[in-house]
Amino acid sequence: MTPLIGLRARVEADPDPLPRYDIALGIATGQSKADAVARMIEGPLGADCPATAPQMHRQATVVLDEEAASNLRLRDYYETVHPAGAEARLP
Repeated sequence: MTPLIGLRARVEADPDPLPRYDIALGIATGQSKADAVARMIEGPLGADCPATAPQMHRQATVVLDEEAASNLRLRDYYETVHPAGAEARLP
């Protein structure tokens, strides 16, 4: 029995152990990551860049340093909506 088939059999037998919550988190540092980060956050969804999948996640968090964020076209917007990484309180 392959591991995938074994997992499927366990899930079909007892679905309760399945996770009910997930966490989407990305961390990138350095100028060498800037193009990949921009593509991941602002690029089109696609199989050619699986890193774009978190765009579909309602509560994904991406932690970047200044250099990794340097190629984001909407960087000013992100910094306004998430000042110092926090959620902005809107009136």
